[in-house]
Formats: sequence, structure tokens, C-alpha cells
Amino acid sequence: MILGAVIGTLIGLAASYGGISGSEGLIGIEKKVEQKKYHDYTIGDKVNLAGISYQVTKVTTQKSQIFEKAAGKYIVVYMTIENLRNVPVNVIEGQFGIIDDKGRLFTTASNYYSLEGEVLYNVVVQPNLPIDRRMAFDVPFDENLGYKLIIVVDPSDEHGEKAIIKLGMGRDFS
Repeated sequence: MILGAVIGTLIGLAASYGGISGSEGLIGIEKKVEQKKYHDYTIGDKVNLAGISYQVTKVTTQKSQIFEKAAGKYIVVYMTIENLRNVPVNVIEGQFGIIDDKGRLFTTASNYYSLEGEVLYNVVVQPNLPIDRRMAFDVPFDENLGYKLIIVVDPSDEHGEKAIIKLGMGRDFS
């Protein structure tokens, strides 16, 4: 049920930003986000949105993991999140998505688990206590495509703060 709400929110947000549906709407959200920011974010950059700092530290791929096998391939994004506010904040997996060069949007894989580190689902981040988490996205992987991570502060607010972090080409992931 939560996964359905997350998918609906990201797709609805993407479609409303582009003013059209389908992948054209996803391309529309990417263009709107890029118009609002003043430089490109890449792996290692700290992205500050609404008092929260997000930093992608690493990106890898996996075909399977302990409990499940990906339908395509998992793109695993490692991230440090720090709350710069004075009060605790919730960070949820529905705030993140991946868009490939074909304009396809992918939400977090609900079947991904890890024994090597904590997976981001719904976490309360305390003020000035950074946490390290990972997210996985099950995608029809192509090493010749580029991938971008979308961060949406409030998925219910289409005019709220957003950012895109360029993750690179599929062949660049270790």
C-alpha cells in the first residue's frame, strides 16, 4: 500500500510538472528541476534542500542480493543524510527516484535488503547527526545510458524544493 502511494506520488508529480503524461512528463520534471538549480550536482556534492543535506557517496550495481533477485539490475545509491534543522525530520524512500536517459522513472525497490548497511525506508534524522543509508532501484539496466537521482523534499508539493544528481553512465558504476 505504501509502495503504491509512493509510485503514484512520483508519477503524479512528474506528470504535473511536464503538463503531460508518460515519459514526456518525466522529461518535463527533469527540465523544470534543472531550470531551478544553478549548477549540476554530481556524486560527492552536498545538496542542501529545506535544511537537509544529501550527499551521494557511491553508486554500484547488483543483479541479486541475499533474499531477492532483481527483475533487471539493482542500481544501489549510497548516501549520507544530515539534518541541518533544530528539530528531527522524517526522510522516506518516496522522496527519491531515478530517471534514465530515456526519461523512464524508477522508484526504490521494496524487495531490497542488505546485511552490509541500512537501507533507507522511513527514518527519523536527528539534528546534526549524519546517517549513512543506501537505496536500490530495480531497472532494465543499460551500461550505455545515463542515470540521475531525483530528490523531492515533499512529494505532495509539486512546487517544493527538488534536485537532480547526475550519477553517470551505467558503465561508470563499479
